[in-house]
Amino acid sequence: MAAILESISSGQDGLACFSSLPESTIWLAKTGRIWSLLDVLVVYAPQYVQIGQMYQDYIHGALAVATSPKAVPTQQQYKVLLTTLKDLHKQCSQTHLAVSARTMERTIEEFEQNIPNFRLTQEKLTAWFACFTSELETQTFLLVEPTRVGYLPWKYEGKKLISAVSLFPHAAYDAYQAGCCHAFRCFTVAVYHLMRTAENGLVSVATGIGADADKISKGWDGCIQEIESKIKLISSTKPTTDWQAQIRKYSDLCSFFTTMKTGWRNPVSHIPRNYSETSSAGMFAAAIALFDHLSRYGFKQTTMPFDPLPLPGY
Repeated sequence: MAAILESISSGQDGLACFSSLPESTIWLAKTGRIWSLLDVLVVYAPQYVQIGQMYQDYIHGALAVATSPKAVPTQQQYKVLLTTLKDLHKQCSQTHLAVSARTMERTIEEFEQNIPNFRLTQEKLTAWFACFTSELETQTFLLVEPTRVGYLPWKYEGKKLISAVSLFPHAAYDAYQAGCCHAFRCFTVAVYHLMRTAENGLVSVATGIGADADKISKGWDGCIQEIESKIKLISSTKPTTDWQAQIRKYSDLCSFFTTMKTGWRNPVSHIPRNYSETSSAGMFAAAIALFDHLSRYGFKQTTMPFDPLPLPGY
């Protein structure tokens, strides 16, 4: 255990962020080889090591202070025990080990009703640790490299995008998927989801400027053409006292969408264009900037066109 903790504290923990995914494979870009679950747990999983360390710490501590297996802990020891068990339960829940979490939850409930002696404590923890080990053996893991961890939806850039689209709830799904795809090296797919995310903003702007519904339903080209047409109409008719501010606002946003359509949206929909990590990261930054602009201008979610293609057999 000490050797494991030493390897993690020496800088390996930067690679520790991974997600449990069904039918996935453990893969490391630096070597290109398949890694065993043991390799990942030993080197790349400080959370799991922490669980094991917490378990060992209490078992050894309990044995050290116990004068008899039937001895009951003091109030202070009992308090530490419950805190330790609740920490173990939290760790299992956070790492999606549902069986281990539920087993620990039952143990906590039992111990809260009656203070256990040291023998029962050891038996329960040993049984739980066997459950925890068995559950780990049923899992497969996909490694996220440290340079891309920040794009996960609950980290840094990924979290920024989720926050940026907060006024556009229909965009949240694609924003979440974009972050996951970038983190797991699916850069072209990430760009595709970012374009779907941005389309929510495009429809909102087109609706805000008074675009016709049939134009909006024609997608990016129809929306952008209608926005440009309405900008020209405002410029020629000067319908309100703030018409110049209106032109600046819609022209600013229209330029965003035109650049996205030409540089990302159209190419990502056709072969053979594939996007690199740099391109995907640039699109991420552009999407965040776009929705920040939309929020400052007061735009929010509007009704999206709903005209799906019928599935075969329906």
